[in-house]
Amino acid sequence: MPTPRNSYPIGNQQNRSHASQTQAVRRPGVCAAAELTHSKKDKTNKDEEKEYVTIWLLSLETGDARQLTAGLARDSNPQWSPDGQRIAFLSTRGDKPQLYLILVHGGEAQALTAIKQGVGGGPVWSPDGKYIAFTAGPATDPPQPNKPYRIARHIYRFDMVGYLDSAVQDVYVISIEEGGPKQLTDDNWQNALPQWSPDGREILFIASMAPDSHTAFLGRLKAVNLEGEVRDITGDWALTQLSCYGRDLMSASWGCS
Repeated sequence: MPTPRNSYPIGNQQNRSHASQTQAVRRPGVCAAAELTHSKKDKTNKDEEKEYVTIWLLSLETGDARQLTAGLARDSNPQWSPDGQRIAFLSTRGDKPQLYLILVHGGEAQALTAIKQGVGGGPVWSPDGKYIAFTAGPATDPPQPNKPYRIARHIYRFDMVGYLDSAVQDVYVISIEEGGPKQLTDDNWQNALPQWSPDGREILFIASMAPDSHTAFLGRLKAVNLEGEVRDITGDWALTQLSCYGRDLMSASWGCS
């Protein structure tokens, strides 16, 4: 790919060496995230490096790049709306990561969610562009590991994850027009990687970290409709890692359990 010609400079010369493209998605103008490293001093810590990410649009035809978001936050995982008019993304510009929407032609980003626990994964547009699916952790305050609390799962801690009661995710959906996120799963599993069915009636996802299992890392393929009715597709016969909907069937990457 040719080096893009920037319509606006990516930071100052010191930061420019740290800039890198981190995300690309479809449409004639490719949506990319440029990562900047910023050094900050305070009275209590030594020099502290913080990373800020902004979203850029890159034209595949001309190579021109245009900055879409700005500020001292991490704007990540940009996803085009089906009609190509808006981009949904995650941002840490608030206390917790939340979903935001911005018009492709510019303007201020609008917050789509403001949930206490923050958004963990997504956004994923529905085929008709009316809804966005995402994942988020428990809405309750997490238990404090340094204080006694009741454990109700066979495996309560996992390497590289930590205490599972604080790390598990549920599938949510939110209407673009009406707002108000709706929780679709509530089972203490780690529900991740949501994908819409072609007709927009179901959301396919990977469920792992079952609270009543000693093989918690084995993922299952599940689907949930907009009423919150969940069906288990694969059961525990395989380790499911990735999933997607085709026009007439589902496909998954799996290994023997």
